[in-house]
Amino acid sequence: MPRLARAVAVLLTACFVTLLAVDQAEGCSCMYTHPQTHFCSSDFVIVIKVKERIPMGQDTAYKVKINRKFKLSNESFNDYLYDGLLYAPSMDSMCSVHLQVGETYVVAGRIYEGRPRLSLCNLTMRWSEVSKRQRKGFKGLYAKGCVCDVSYTSFARKGEALHRANGTLCPWEGNPGPMDCQEKHGICVSNQGRCFWMPSRPYDLCIKEHYQNRMAAAHPRQREPLMP
Repeated sequence: MPRLARAVAVLLTACFVTLLAVDQAEGCSCMYTHPQTHFCSSDFVIVIKVKERIPMGQDTAYKVKINRKFKLSNESFNDYLYDGLLYAPSMDSMCSVHLQVGETYVVAGRIYEGRPRLSLCNLTMRWSEVSKRQRKGFKGLYAKGCVCDVSYTSFARKGEALHRANGTLCPWEGNPGPMDCQEKHGICVSNQGRCFWMPSRPYDLCIKEHYQNRMAAAHPRQREPLMP
């Protein structure tokens, strides 16, 4: 094969592989989702300990011990959780959920065709990594703000988003906003038709530290010249 033709063939192959990879990656693209949004939009939110992983063709079943139920959007869903099996796409799927046997998680999922299901886009957090404020949220405070919209918001478009939402939005602010503070310590609540991040000591301290770090990064102190 001539050198030019060989080079073109290699280039086309590389382009095809790249497009295929992009297509597969987009097969399970998930939006940034705050834990409170997961809580409010899910059929069930429970704390589980994973006992066993069971391959089942196109699915993976996780045998779990349910330690606590934070939310069931319908009491009849208790029947679907009775056998302690949670279903997820197979381990080969782009949307698979990898839960470690022996670990404890808080998970939020949906009931579909009579089965409690999880996917990559659902909430799965190690319980040991859940902050104190998040735990209070799962125990009841998140539910108080389900009338609100907690959405990832570009820092540059925060004002526009708040104006458009007319009081129903708690903006989860992207960098350089306090995104981590709002995820770990933020609980969105409503009062008199207005939604806002609930003040708390952990949240307020995190916000204060965040803005101090931003100011320090924006205005670094210059070193004093060394004396001769």
